[in-house]
Parts: sequence; structure tokens; C-alpha cells
Amino acid sequence: MQANIKYIYSAMGEIEAAIVPINLWHQLVPKQHPEVTKRPPFDPSPFKGMLRRYNLNIEQELKNMRDEWTNDF
Repeated sequence: MQANIKYIYSAMGEIEAAIVPINLWHQLVPKQHPEVTKRPPFDPSPFKGMLRRYNLNIEQELKNMRDEWTNDF
């Protein structure tokens, strides 16, 4: 497999960054940095009730958000 790595160069011609294909990334990262793949599952319980004080009509807010995407600008 040939890795199609792309490089980003500075104005001085030095490599500043590299763009690595995701399949190559998945092959390399867990071997070098196992903590990247061992995140605990997201627990939403600390956020429960945060918006309660705003007295929002959730159904109406969801409709408004959907309408934002259908507006013709």
C-alpha cells in the first residue's frame, strides 16, 4: 500500500505539516499512542437539567432549527 501523504510547506520551503490518509492514521496512532483510543464513554448526566431554567419549548426549538436549514436566503 502506498501512502499518499501530502505536505504543507512554509514560505521558506520547510515542511510545516503533513496530511495523512485516515487508514494509515488508524494503523499508526493506536500503536504509538494507545491512550488516544481508550477514551471513557461520554456520560451526559452532569449536563442533565442545565437548560431547565430557560423554560424552552423543545419541540418548537427543534422546529425552528429545522426551519433555519430550509429558509431560502
